[in-house]
Amino acid sequence: MLRSFSITSLITLLVVSSVAASLVSEFLRESLLARDAQVMRQIIQSVAEKQNTAAYFTAKDFGESKMPLDEFFNSISLTENVIRAHAYTRDGKIIWSSDERMVGLHFPDNQELKNVLSGGTVYEFSELSQNQHEKAEHIRFEPEIQFIVGNYIPIHSSTDQSIVGVLEIYRQPIELIETIDRGIRLVWLVLLASGALLYVALFWIVYRAQKVMTAQEIALADVEKNVVVGEMASVVAHSIRNPIASIRSSAELAVDEVRGLAKNCMGDIIVEVDRLESWVKELLAFWAQEGGDQLVYKAHVRGVIDASISDFARRTDLQRFTIRVDSQSNLPTARCDPKLLQYVFNALISNAIESMPRGGELGIYPEVSPDQLRITFRGIGVADAANKLESNFEPKVDTNYTRLGMGLSLAKQILARFGGWLEYDDFEGDVTSITVVLLPAKQEQ
Repeated sequence: MLRSFSITSLITLLVVSSVAASLVSEFLRESLLARDAQVMRQIIQSVAEKQNTAAYFTAKDFGESKMPLDEFFNSISLTENVIRAHAYTRDGKIIWSSDERMVGLHFPDNQELKNVLSGGTVYEFSELSQNQHEKAEHIRFEPEIQFIVGNYIPIHSSTDQSIVGVLEIYRQPIELIETIDRGIRLVWLVLLASGALLYVALFWIVYRAQKVMTAQEIALADVEKNVVVGEMASVVAHSIRNPIASIRSSAELAVDEVRGLAKNCMGDIIVEVDRLESWVKELLAFWAQEGGDQLVYKAHVRGVIDASISDFARRTDLQRFTIRVDSQSNLPTARCDPKLLQYVFNALISNAIESMPRGGELGIYPEVSPDQLRITFRGIGVADAANKLESNFEPKVDTNYTRLGMGLSLAKQILARFGGWLEYDDFEGDVTSITVVLLPAKQEQ
């Protein structure tokens, strides 16, 4: 999706930016040329009206009226940037020109001349090639002239204000053209830069959206896995209650008929069966809750730690395993359900015991800060499963086939449900370290 969006959006923005830049550039060029033509027309008409230039066009003998107005036409042709100037009659005949070779020529198909006779402000911008002219009246320009701006200025009669002739002025306004070119370059630069910025912004938004969607898909897949495993656990829990009851009844009947070590073993069986039965009941009770509405959001951390240590007391004694809590007796309450937090601690203690089958020591080190409570589990012993701890965070992945492999995965999800998380350090030799991070209960909203 990201690749197709990138290509499509890039092409779209390039097309839109190019079209917009072309339209704005053309508008800028036409606006500046039109304004220049309007100013030129106002100036020329003002001077022509004072000098009664219309008489030149209405006189029967152009030669008689030429001398008094020759100075006016010459002053126009000698103006800066003016290349050539013509005076046309209404029928398109040149009666005066700064290039005397043009006098007497007739251009009846001059469309600009026809337009100006209709009363409009007419101008043109033409680029000249070396051997080819766009219009017939463009002949006899010097080869070095590459572009011209033509202004067509009507000359009005002093009596009835009718148009008696047209003054055509060809100029090469270098400063105006440079200004237009700078404006066009600025338009293209701004629009292309804006398009690039918009593309980067859209790409970042789509990239972030794809990452969020990918994370949601992964989370949804994990939820589906856990739902299946949870349903299976519920079914298994219901199924093993009767065998557990039978094992306990058999142990109770046998305890009165055996002596010595066998009697102690029967007692251990009864204790472990009772503990297992309590876990099954808690699992079924938790599974019966809908949406977690009955969860408690305050857990006394020290009491939960002591309860977890008590659950593993007999196992640690048999395995020569020591659990030491380095903490004061009073710890703040944390934002978590006590039973679920005990499951988290049980999973970590169980993982530590299984990682050190020949015995060792597990240290529990709580650290209190204003915004969080950290409980670090650090074990010293034979870390057989240290290099496989990362996989223990994935549901149903485990190299020990005597258990479901859901311990650390569920622990991680339980903590995330209450705003906490798990942290673990790199392993050096036989040292493993996992930290449970909890929020204080006072931060509950």
